[in-house]
This record gives sequence, C-alpha cells and structure tokens, in this order.
Amino acid sequence: TICGYKENAAMMHYQATEENYKELEAEGMLLIDCGGQYLGGTTDVTRTFKLGPVTEEMKVHYTAVAMGMLRLLNGKFLYGCTGRNLDILARGPLWDMNIDYKCGTGHGIGYILNVHEGPQNVRWRFLEGMKEVPLEEGMILSNEPGVYIAGSHGIRTENIMVTKNGEKNGDGQFMYFESLTFAPIDLEMIDTSIMERKAISLEREVEDIKKAEYMSNFIGCVYEGVISGILDFGVFVKLDNTCEGLLRFENIPGAYEYNYSYFAKQFKLGQVVTVKVASTNINNGEINFAYVSKKNYNNVNKGGKKNVKTNKHK
Repeated sequence: TICGYKENAAMMHYQATEENYKELEAEGMLLIDCGGQYLGGTTDVTRTFKLGPVTEEMKVHYTAVAMGMLRLLNGKFLYGCTGRNLDILARGPLWDMNIDYKCGTGHGIGYILNVHEGPQNVRWRFLEGMKEVPLEEGMILSNEPGVYIAGSHGIRTENIMVTKNGEKNGDGQFMYFESLTFAPIDLEMIDTSIMERKAISLEREVEDIKKAEYMSNFIGCVYEGVISGILDFGVFVKLDNTCEGLLRFENIPGAYEYNYSYFAKQFKLGQVVTVKVASTNINNGEINFAYVSKKNYNNVNKGGKKNVKTNKHK
C-alpha cells in the first residue's frame, strides 16, 4: 500500500518513515494506492480523496486526471494496436495543460502473481529492453494517469480493466476495455465546467473545420458579409451562411499606406463589406477573405456559385 498525504503524494512510490511522515488533518488531499490477491483475481486501485479545503489548481488537476482515465477506459481501437497507440487518450487532457507524468499510464496485471506483469502495457515511450505487443482479448491492464507537483500535491486515479473483443467487420476487429474496478472517485473534486468548456471547444473546432471544408468549394466567390470582430491586423467577417473568416488589412488595397491600428478604426462592428474567398485551411478550420472594392465588382455572389462573379476590369 502507498499512502501519501499532501506533498508526499507527489512521490509516486512514497513510503512513510520515522523521519518522513505526516499526520492527517482536515485539509488537502490523501492518495491511497492499494490492492490484494484473491481467488477471483488480483486488484490494484488508487484513489485520491479531499480531506478539507483544496486549491482551485488541485481541482483542475484532479478533473484532468479523471478525464484521462475515463477517456482511456472508454476508448475503442482496432486489433493490432499496442499501448503506445492508446496512451494519448489518458495523457491528452494533461498535455493540453503542459503537464506530464514521468511514467507509463498502465501495466499488465497477473493473476495471483505479480501485480506488475507484462508484456502488455500502456505508455507513449518504450525504453530499451521493453516489449511492445498488440493488446489481446483477456489482457488485464491498469489505467492510472496522474499529476505530481513536487512540494505541493500528488493525484492518481487508477482502475484496472480487461481487454475485450467488440464488433468485427470489413474494417477489422474492434476492441474495447471493460472496467474491473468499482470504487467511487471524489466528485467534490471534479470541476464539471472544465469538461464542459473542453467539450464546447472541441465542438467549435469541428464546426470550424466543416465550414472551412465547405467554403473551399467557393474559392474566388464574392459575398457580402458583416464585420463581427476587429483586431489590430484585420477584421472577422461573417457571411449569411454563418461561415466566418478573417480579412487581413494586408489584403486590402491601400492598407500599406496606413498604420494598421489607425486602419482598424475605419471599420465598425456590424458594418457590411464585400469580400472574396481567398483561401481556406481545412486542418485549422480557417477561412481567409480578400477585400472587394465596389469600384471593381458590381454584382455580389450570394449563392456561392463561382460563375456569378463579375469583374468590370477583366
């Protein structure tokens, strides 16, 4: 059993000694990593509990660890994947915060044998001598992302899970994990707004990519749009079809004659402008516009068909 309180929990394999121990108080967090050997199997489970007041940073870290554990547990993958392919599911929410844990995410578990038993494991980096094998049906692994902040706190949430075969079709044998651990996590430490903001952010990213993909079919087309945002170097323009793109000042004739900050003052939110779809970056969900002067174009293509565009000065 590993039992670490406050900053001692930041040491992954902490053991209390006569010189280094703490008395529990009604504050901070307590990490307990324990297990046992049973006729039904070997267990390995870690939970981190709130004993009293904690910081907002601790809640953010706790939530990210829970998100990572659940993402790996609920992941689906094709047969042939190794733990290297799946590690990012657990580590991703922490990497998004520029945080990492200096160990693997999961290890194989034996049956009344070694609690750490290969060859299966989940890690993004394999050291010399380590085996990397495909995950097979029936393999049991731990799932234990964590945050370890030296001198402050440590958080680990660990379940064990078994690899199962899912649907098999023309694309191959799909696989998934089934949890073998049924122990509650401390819901008072979960900041659901973080999960909601992340979900909303991901939803917006997907929507932006789809819109950029759609507008890539209309490169060169001319539209009327409304200025929806003003920056020092350009303005965002929103079209009637809800697609929004960036019109950079450098793409407006004559803009080089002015200071961009001064030029930005010439535009107002809600102002109607005429723009041409100059380019798109589908991977980044970006749409780029070029300015269209009324002197050069007398018709606006509101339907998105390239052949409607007219230019008086061809």
